[in-house]
Amino acid sequence: MTETTKRPAFTLEEAAELARQLYGRTGTLTPLPSYDDQNFHLVTPTGEQYVLKIANSAEVIETLAMQNEAMDFVTRRLPGSCPQPVTAVTNQTVVTDYRLPNTDHRSPYPVRLLTWLPGTPYAHVQPHTAVLQRSLGQFMGQLDKILAAFEHPAAHRQFAWDLSQAAHIADYTQYIQDRAKRTLVEQFLAEFVTAVLPQLPRLRQQIIHSDANEYNIIVRPGAAPTAASPAVSPSLSIIDFGDTIYTALVYEPAIAAAYALLGQPDPLLAAAHVIAGYHQTNPLAEQELALLFNLIAMRLCVSVTMSNYRQTFDPDNKYISISAQPAWTALQKLAAANPAHAHAIFRHACGLRYSVSDPIPHSPTPSSPHLTAHRRQHLGPSLSLAYDEPLQIMRGYMQYLYDENGRAYLDAVNNVPHVGHSHPRVVRAGQEQMALLNTNTRYLHPLLNEYAARLTALFPDPLNVVYFVCTGSEANELALRLVRAHTGRKPVVDKVAHHQLPHPVQTPPNAWRHHQRRLP
Repeated sequence: MTETTKRPAFTLEEAAELARQLYGRTGTLTPLPSYDDQNFHLVTPTGEQYVLKIANSAEVIETLAMQNEAMDFVTRRLPGSCPQPVTAVTNQTVVTDYRLPNTDHRSPYPVRLLTWLPGTPYAHVQPHTAVLQRSLGQFMGQLDKILAAFEHPAAHRQFAWDLSQAAHIADYTQYIQDRAKRTLVEQFLAEFVTAVLPQLPRLRQQIIHSDANEYNIIVRPGAAPTAASPAVSPSLSIIDFGDTIYTALVYEPAIAAAYALLGQPDPLLAAAHVIAGYHQTNPLAEQELALLFNLIAMRLCVSVTMSNYRQTFDPDNKYISISAQPAWTALQKLAAANPAHAHAIFRHACGLRYSVSDPIPHSPTPSSPHLTAHRRQHLGPSLSLAYDEPLQIMRGYMQYLYDENGRAYLDAVNNVPHVGHSHPRVVRAGQEQMALLNTNTRYLHPLLNEYAARLTALFPDPLNVVYFVCTGSEANELALRLVRAHTGRKPVVDKVAHHQLPHPVQTPPNAWRHHQRRLP
């Protein structure tokens, strides 16, 4: 919902009149929490229970009809797994043509009535045992196997909560007031944009539920594992098909795992149980498994970012931030984790041998000796290698470099103290510029002059001229040429008397090794 979207505000009396007028149901109504809409729990005098759903003004009727058809499609194949839409007296499952007496409430607030599913929200079931987490994954895998045969044109839509569109939160991170938290989101976003987003078009696609959060998963009565009986395999149901969409299949276990790890002492282990359960009923491909860590983090990033944004114009809606604090805690734990280690945990939980530990899949890399020999054939010898055993570095993230085996190295060599690897602002600026123009200084351009002016404004007089170069080596060469042109002399150092140095200067073998530390 945006600032221009109108959230319904029906009173209990008006909602009761809608239920009576449109569905012939009367009884006691209780408000339910909701993100964009207005929901009521209806209990009739005979004990029947329903959910009266009144959608916000931005909802598309075809999308609501698609949700109803999806629920009906799933229920016929897996009874009790999700609510069923109730047909109105007008023979519709989505009603817009109504008018309440003495009020202005009518369209554009579509109305639906769904059956009530008994049970307890996943968030309120304690403890979250490994059996419960694995059962959650199994249920979502089973649900997606059913939805694979479901098709509806309204599912092919642009939707802000679709993980394929997650990069859009870059426009909303400004609403995160805490700088450390904003940086945390930007770091995960940079990794998503640079390493994950390019791979998304190659992933399996189908219609999925895409919102298995801890309040949409219902544990049926008497089926929840307890501390005394942790091995009970629970029966689960799912509600709220509002995010149902045609998108990448792997988003389903990523979203389920993202919410299942909230509040857990070991979030990677909790996520692994969910992923293992999903894989058991609906096997994941290698590429999908490799992307899961970042997709899990990105779902949480989208959640906390949009929560901060929404609170700026809907501060009284407590449901918006219901998962915010545990999500921030989980993100901080995930940021401290090695993505390669997470990939290994997920593969092990799925019963797969862990061989390539790089979290981002790529073609098998040649051995380091082979690369070294090939390099000597095609690269000049002046391009030296660091270390006795040269490192094969595949990627960088924040202050770390990762080799072909996923091992992390603390990088204190490659200008990391400035901005780090994959800094979101640098990546975004580079992408924007590459999409516009990539040339050199031989042409006029206003940004070139502006950048030079901003730089020289930081220097004392008479330093008021700059030269733009590409590399440190090019800068050194230019400096030498300027010195020679100014002095008319070629030697850089004419003579250094031996007695001027207190001790002979020696470079220890593998001196660079002191600048880079291997992490466990």
